[in-house]
This record gives sequence, structure tokens and C-alpha cells, in this order.
Amino acid sequence: MDKGDLEPGRLLVAMFSFMAWACLGQAPLGTNLPAQAVPPPNPPAVQSPIPPAPPNAQPPTNAQVAPTNPAQPPPAAAPSLVTPPLKDAAAEALRVEAEAGNAAAQFKLGMLFAGGKVVPQDLPLAAAWLRKSADQGNAAAQFNLAVFFAQGMGVEKNYTEAAIWFRKAAEQNDRAAQYNLAVFYATGVGVPPDLVEALKWYQRAAEQGDVQAEVALATAYANGQGTPQDLVAAYFWLSRAIAHGNNEAEDERDNLLAKMTPELIVEARKQNGAKGDKEDQYAVGLAFAKGEGVKQDLAAAAKW
Repeated sequence: MDKGDLEPGRLLVAMFSFMAWACLGQAPLGTNLPAQAVPPPNPPAVQSPIPPAPPNAQPPTNAQVAPTNPAQPPPAAAPSLVTPPLKDAAAEALRVEAEAGNAAAQFKLGMLFAGGKVVPQDLPLAAAWLRKSADQGNAAAQFNLAVFFAQGMGVEKNYTEAAIWFRKAAEQNDRAAQYNLAVFYATGVGVPPDLVEALKWYQRAAEQGDVQAEVALATAYANGQGTPQDLVAAYFWLSRAIAHGNNEAEDERDNLLAKMTPELIVEARKQNGAKGDKEDQYAVGLAFAKGEGVKQDLAAAAKW
């Protein structure tokens, strides 16, 4: 059973979205802020998975994010669990597989106990089976176990544990886990605040098409949080978010454009147009034709 088969089960967990940079007292796009995170007054929520989007290109930016690898505490010991035979035949067959050590069955059984439809809801038992599967490296189980710890579902609320399991899933390229780990680093919840590390995980999630990460990454570049300010990169990631259906990102991009010089606007549109954006391709051609923000060049205008 591959990970794609497990994705629908992840949606059984009640989750809601959170935009990390808002917790930092976000300034308008294009405003330099000190590289310092402030923990929010309320704990961060966690993001649910979103439908797959086409893979994104690397951001057109000269600003590089230095990789960091903060020391992580080991996860707490797994709880013992006893699951009696189940009345539903399919659920019982799943229990037998799970007891035999099948990680996919352990994950599915945990989600059955979380959902409470096929079997009576039992969140502690759900968390215990998710832990069994997570310990075997199942990324979907690791993500959901992190959600359980973050929300105190079936386990005592523990943001440090949540961060540990988000990281394990994030390192397996789970983009929802990458986004949530970035939120934790941006807000200093469960881990020491680190805007550079937050930016790294926002970027990894954004490169996989996570629209909230795209907006968060754009805001970081626009405000110089965890990276030197780069308005061209901010424009690129807001454009990616717009392409993925985020209407609010269009307003943010308009605000950003109002702060950019004509030269920066042309550069931003050239780089975004090179990735296939037809509106920006036309705008660049028009800029070359009129000599706005760039030296007039009718041949280049015709090319664009």
C-alpha cells in the first residue's frame, strides 16, 4: 500500500489553518522588520493537507537560505496498548495486520479509532496506533501524531513532541508537515524561534505547491524576515499562490507592486513570465516596447 492510499484517512482529523507571519505582527509587504520571532498569544493551529498542485520551480532569487539542523530531542517513549477483537470484520482484519507489525495497517487502524464511525471512537488508542506506525517511518502517521500532540487529542498537549513528529514527516517531504514545522519555528512554539529555519521549511513546502507556504514565503522575502529583503522573489511566490487559487495573494501582490521601482517590476515579471505566466510575458513585451523600466527594444518586445 503506497502513501497515496493513506491520504484520505488523514482528513479524519479535525484541523484548521494558521498563517504564521500574522503572529509576528506582520508589517505591510515590502517593509523591513527585525529578524526576531515573537510567540503568539495563542498556540498555533495546524494545517490540513491540501490537494496536490503542479510542482513549482525554484524561486528566482539571489537570496540563499543557509541550511540549519537544530538539535532535536528524542520523542517520548511510546505508550503500551491493548486492542481487543473488533466486531466489524474488516476492522478486525486490520487489527490483526496491525498487531503483526504492518505500518500501513497500524496507521489505518489509528485513523479508524480517531474517526469513530466503524469502531467506537477512542483517541488514546488512536494515538497509540499512530505512534506504532510513526515509529516505523510512516509519514502520514507522523503528521497525524504531530497533530494529536499539537491539539491534545488522545495525548497530553505537547508542542515539543508535535515539533519532533512534524519534523520527521517534513524530512520525508510531507508538505503539510513542512508548513507546520515552519509555523513552529516562526512563532517559537515547541522549538526555539528561528526565522531562518522557518524560511527553509516554508520554501520546501512552497516548492511542492503548498499555497499557504507560498504566501508565507513571499511575506518573508518582502519583509526581510530570515533572509535579505528580495521583492522580486516575493512577487514570484505571490504569483505562484495566485496561480494556485489564492485570491488574497492578488491584493498582496498589488500592494507589493506599489512599492517596487519600474526596473524591479520588469525583472520580477521577466522571471515569472519565464516560468509560463502569460500575463507577465505580455507585460514584459509592453515594457520593452515602451521603454518603461527597461531600455526600449522592439525586438525584445516582439520576443516576449
